[in-house]
Amino acid sequence: MYKEGTESWKVVVSSDMSLNFALFTGCLYGLIDIDNIEGENRLWPSKYFSNKCHKQLPLLKEQWSEWFNNMIKGRGEKVISKQRFDHGDNMFNPPDFSDFPYYELKECCKNAWRPFVEWWEMVGGGRNALSYFEGFGNEKINEYISEFENKVQRKVKPFNLYIDLVYTGTSKIIEANNEYIVMIPVRPIYFDKDWWMSKLQQIG
Repeated sequence: MYKEGTESWKVVVSSDMSLNFALFTGCLYGLIDIDNIEGENRLWPSKYFSNKCHKQLPLLKEQWSEWFNNMIKGRGEKVISKQRFDHGDNMFNPPDFSDFPYYELKECCKNAWRPFVEWWEMVGGGRNALSYFEGFGNEKINEYISEFENKVQRKVKPFNLYIDLVYTGTSKIIEANNEYIVMIPVRPIYFDKDWWMSKLQQIG
């Protein structure tokens, strides 16, 4: 979803394959901290391979966290510098992941790739489901901006915001910087009015 205001603000909503693959792998191997999940949100898929890597679990969690955080940091930096995303960013040559920098985690990625692709390409799941949500919050975001402008009696300052949607992995909005966030398209989060109004207040 792309929405540009008449007063030079722009919100772009997308769903990145690499981010969703990282989270899919993290769920499959039990590498995501359950403390990050609140309310009715659940990690999906459920842990399937975690019992096969019990001894390596602390190392795998550390590698996964570094991989995921670097991915978000890198995408955030590209948004700030207005660089285009490369479709192959952070994928490291699947399905064998020959360029993947984390040796132990590489096997997890190799095992997770096929079930991930099957889900990602499903007619009613994966990419298609997230694509539907890319335009889901259009009107609400416009309403929040209009309400803020009425409250402060002026137009909101020019801003750009890039939102990456992910299917699972967090119940909080991840803010990499002022122009880039990651979130799941769940109504209480997607339509968190307090968060949007606070964000607009920061922008000015």
